[in-house]
Amino acid sequence: MLKEIGLHFKMRRVELGLKAVDVADKLGISKQLLSNFENGKSNNLILAIQYTEVLNYEDDKQRIKSRAEPPEQFGE
Repeated sequence: MLKEIGLHFKMRRVELGLKAVDVADKLGISKQLLSNFENGKSNNLILAIQYTEVLNYEDDKQRIKSRAEPPEQFGE
């Protein structure tokens, strides 16, 4: 089950276009610890909660950015 949870986080991170090293930096952990978590080798509830917050924040940033961009003009 830990492997499935870690894989879910990793897939979401990749879907958002985030690099592991950048997420690790935001979490204040090593890339190795993040890798262990994503591969199900580490179970840390606090890390899971913080990771969720980082992903939600990045997702919100992308949504705001896409709403702020003007729509493409047709026929130009």
